[in-house]
Amino acid sequence: RQQGAEVATLFDGTGYLAAKSQALVVPVGIGGTDEAMPSGARLPRRTTVSVVVGPPLQPPASRAPRSHLRAFTEQLHTALSDVQRRAVADLER
Repeated sequence: RQQGAEVATLFDGTGYLAAKSQALVVPVGIGGTDEAMPSGARLPRRTTVSVVVGPPLQPPASRAPRSHLRAFTEQLHTALSDVQRRAVADLER
């Protein structure tokens, strides 16, 4: 979770889980959620949101070294940043 178009630093846990399960990871950006559900709100507000789904990412090998997990995490961060920027930009049109 974050606000705006910037994706915070990711930890390697997602890469580890993806490697162990061999599940594809699909990056999804959702713009407008800060207006739909502001911090402290009890209920969501009716507003427009934008959802952008990126292509699935192939996980590292199940016994991948930590360096491969870190590389996957960086690839995921780049993909998430891209779809999040696109989702926020869609709302600005």
